[in-house]
Amino acid sequence: RNCRIFTKNEDYITSFSLQELEKKLPEDRFYRIHRTYLVNLSCIVEFIPWFKGTVQIKVGDKNETVLPVSRSLVKDLKMRLGF
Repeated sequence: RNCRIFTKNEDYITSFSLQELEKKLPEDRFYRIHRTYLVNLSCIVEFIPWFKGTVQIKVGDKNETVLPVSRSLVKDLKMRLGF
């Protein structure tokens, strides 16, 4: 039930579920890229083609974290990012 929230410089643990956070955050800025990840669209710094039609994204945190994008959401994410 706990979620870890990563910011550019810090990370926090919250008692909110990912679904609760998704409801609280603005839809136009945050997007659920995978069942376990919710990302701020403005923090995506790289779109990485992966295998079999999947992609990963790199976010602009201190670790340059790479996250998987669910195969079923790739097309929608590309549209939201203007690809």
